[in-house]
Amino acid sequence: ARGEWGSGTLDVMSEEHEPVLDVSMRFTLQPVVDLPGPALMRVPMGASPGGILRLARSPAERCLSERHIERTSLTLPRGHKVMGKLPPDAVFRQGAWTYRSTYRVIQQADQARIDVTREYIADCKRSALSRDDRTTRDDLRGVTWTDLRAQVTISKTSPAR
Repeated sequence: ARGEWGSGTLDVMSEEHEPVLDVSMRFTLQPVVDLPGPALMRVPMGASPGGILRLARSPAERCLSERHIERTSLTLPRGHKVMGKLPPDAVFRQGAWTYRSTYRVIQQADQARIDVTREYIADCKRSALSRDDRTTRDDLRGVTWTDLRAQVTISKTSPAR
């Protein structure tokens, strides 16, 4: 559904009637191309059918209090690194809505890992949206849509001489 190839597992840790859905996914993506030079890679979105992607694609006409957190860790193949700057952290806090994301690179020996956290919170006092609420929601939608399209540049490291 996201245009990626690979395999993995999905585990639901929540009980059937819990108000919080806790899902863990672990998967390995197949490389599409192996370029000798730098290549752009889009940071994957969470795999849940709702959440932040739903917010970015089609804003609701009502405000529903909810919270979505997506934590993604991408371990690069050995011999690859992140070049240049990471996408900027996003911070949006206005009215009932909060959205934030963070991007970090963790270097462990000869392997790099990219950690991404995206969080969306709606703390609604009422369900009906005013004209100002719609404007704010549309501003939030622009921030989330831009953030979900974030890319990093990946390159093979030069062999030691």
